[in-house]
Amino acid sequence: MFVKCYVFLLAVCLASAKNEIYKGHKVYEIVLTQKEQQEKVHALKDDSIDFWRKPSFRHETPGLAMVSETRRDWFEEKLKEIGIEKKIYIEDVFGFLEQNEMKLKTTLEDGGDRIFSFDAYYRYAKIVEYLRGLQDAYPDRVEIAQSEATAENNTIAYVKISTSNFSEGTKPIIVVEAGINPREWITVPAAMNVVNEIRQDNTLLQNFDWLIIPVANPDGYEYSHTHDRLWMKSRSTYSQFGHICPGVNIDRNFDVSWMSSDSDSSSSPCSHMYAGVEPFSEVESKFIRDLLEQYKDRIRLYVSIQNRGRFLTFPWNYVKAASGMFRQHLQLGRNMINAMTDSTNFVLDAGSYALEDKASGTSTDYARRVGVPYPLNVDIPQGDSGFVIPEQNIQDSIGDVWRAVRVAATELIALN
Repeated sequence: MFVKCYVFLLAVCLASAKNEIYKGHKVYEIVLTQKEQQEKVHALKDDSIDFWRKPSFRHETPGLAMVSETRRDWFEEKLKEIGIEKKIYIEDVFGFLEQNEMKLKTTLEDGGDRIFSFDAYYRYAKIVEYLRGLQDAYPDRVEIAQSEATAENNTIAYVKISTSNFSEGTKPIIVVEAGINPREWITVPAAMNVVNEIRQDNTLLQNFDWLIIPVANPDGYEYSHTHDRLWMKSRSTYSQFGHICPGVNIDRNFDVSWMSSDSDSSSSPCSHMYAGVEPFSEVESKFIRDLLEQYKDRIRLYVSIQNRGRFLTFPWNYVKAASGMFRQHLQLGRNMINAMTDSTNFVLDAGSYALEDKASGTSTDYARRVGVPYPLNVDIPQGDSGFVIPEQNIQDSIGDVWRAVRVAATELIALN
């Protein structure tokens, strides 16, 4: 009994210490009432402003922006100048994160000996352990491969699911990537659920080989569990300020208009949007690049699961334009959204238009650049608490992701 109490008290202390950096931070809801306010809000680029969700006038989407205590007065003054009413969405980010931490089933047990389920969040080691168990149980279909070591000596485990061990050189491939933004925990069980569903679907396995990356940024994902719940980057230290401000935003590190000055990428190592010292400076982005290069002639669909809120988007993200596959992307995306049970107010558009801002160096833009015909971002709807999705809401979210992926795959069978 004493040991259990000690472990519980230790967990409470660690949880409190973990997110202390957010003491004094607030989250503002940004409601645009005029089109002219859009660009002015996006021009508010500052290391201390973290857009959990970007506002859109055209799509009537309110934004959520976390602002540090030291910049609150400045931010509120800017909102006033733009003509936006000040609305506090989360009064105390630290208290909010602490409350959510204590609700998690996995807080004390770190996965423990619980049977792996798809309605909980797990640490990276537990995820890899489960995947290796699948490989042992289904050696004729499931293979676990891994990348080179990351900055913190993890490897990126990815799943190859195939009825032919990837030996059929012309068989189309579907890639599903998740966990590229570490704090978007909901994307990981969504990808794990795809693994679970695919291995049982003979039709989809007969028509496609599958590459699934459940945690594309394991260093950042682990750090979001142990130190900073809102962490967005890798953990490398390549920049001149790397030991003070480590990490790179992996989804801004691909060589497509890298670190463009008119995008949301940052050249500041201390920014959560830092694009790195150069394109593909990170093991994580190089790993995805190499997979795309290796299989680019076979990959038909590339799905990046993210959690920016009710978006299904396609290239381009880096420029206000759609790719030459616009009509096909629009039709496929419409069918994917229609398959979801919670499809209300889903925004379907090119990424730069859907989010009303340019994003350079993304994985889906790079996939399109190397010739993948259907690269898509599926953004899981945010809840009342932004991207901090309670465990009891996981099943609904991941079910819709699977339904969207299954419809996309089925549609592509007809097109092959």
